[in-house]
Amino acid sequence: GTGASFPASAAGLGTFTGDQLSLAPDLELRSLTGDFELTPGGRLRLTGLQAEQGVEAYSGQGLTQPDGKLLLELTSGKRQVRVALVK
Repeated sequence: GTGASFPASAAGLGTFTGDQLSLAPDLELRSLTGDFELTPGGRLRLTGLQAEQGVEAYSGQGLTQPDGKLLLELTSGKRQVRVALVK
């Protein structure tokens, strides 16, 4: 249903795409794509992430933390980027 318990019981799977994203002062992405899973309780898991920043290509994953922040981990060759996004 769509009653008061809706956000706590919401769940789903899907894919997403984004263009021209500013995730942090030093992390602006030309594109970001991936798969998501939303579990009851509002936990979000991102898998199969593919990101582009200039000529750099990243892959990675993301997961919401107990404090509600979404932690993204992206890797390109030897470079690893970790960014925590606040709701």
